[in-house]
This record gives sequence, C-alpha cells and structure tokens, in this order.
Amino acid sequence: MLYYLGKGEELKKEECKEYKTLEGALKAAAKDENTVVWDESGKIVGSLTDNVPDGALQENPDGSVPAFDENGNPAGAVDTETAAEAATLNDESEENPPGQQLDKIVPQDKMKVTVVCNGSLNLRRSASWSPNNICGRATKGQTYQAKAIHTVDGKQMIETIDGLFLSGDPAHIQIG
Repeated sequence: MLYYLGKGEELKKEECKEYKTLEGALKAAAKDENTVVWDESGKIVGSLTDNVPDGALQENPDGSVPAFDENGNPAGAVDTETAAEAATLNDESEENPPGQQLDKIVPQDKMKVTVVCNGSLNLRRSASWSPNNICGRATKGQTYQAKAIHTVDGKQMIETIDGLFLSGDPAHIQIG
C-alpha cells in the first residue's frame, strides 16, 4: 500500500508526496502540523493537531488523567492503569485480518515505554499480530514514546509516536 503526504481535506495524489511505508509518511507529517497522511483509498491515516482540549495533557494532582468524549468534552478522569486497560475507540483498519478485534485508546498524557524483556521484542508496521507485519526488533532497555494503546485479539499492543507497534504485555514492557 502507498501513502500520500499533503495538505487539505481531500486526497489529490498529484499534489502529494508518495511514501511506500506508513512510518515514513508519519515521520514526515510530524515535521509540519499542516500536513495530512492518506492511504491509497483517500482515508486519512495520520495528522497532527493543535486542537487539544484544555487540560488534556496535564496529570491531575491525584495521579489520574483527564478523560474526554469523542467531541473533546470533559468526561471525568481515570487512573493511569484504567486508561491503559480501557478500550474506547473501535478501529476497523483494513490492515487487520478478518475477525481480528482492534480497540484503541489514546492516552491524554505522555507515556514512556521501556522494553524490559530479555532478548528482543518484535516491532510491527501496524496493530496486527501477523508475522508478515514484523519490521524490526527492540532490545532490553530501549525506550519509546507511546501514542496509543491498542487491544488486538485480547492482547495489548503499544503504538509509538513513530508509527511502530510493540507488545503491551507487562512481561515485555514497562510503562512510565
């Protein structure tokens, strides 16, 4: 699949830069908040925004994090463990095999993820456990900035700000 980086609300391939990987397109998009990444079908698959609800990036004094509904309205607060375990947004990505469950939450604060397993951990291109999806390895001590936590077929998977995915199993990684 090809990905397109450009500006606007509608995909115009002739005005976009073409990328072979989602990771490459997202890295380029991270450099300019006015750009958007589309897949071949014209579906937006990534962009930056400065339209963040007030207080969304702050931790509460009690250690909880703010929660917001899909419209950006305050919806209370949850402890960080609950936020990591909850799954509130369904994503029916075409990259997931039929029948594969994919739920996603987006943390409202920055989350550092450290690989703690002995040996190495698979890095993946998308939120899928398919062996065809492996694109690299992470070793003990490597750290990543989490963008989202997914639940794929009942198992947690971390999405990094670089567009990589790795196991969210506490035996493999440490959050915080």
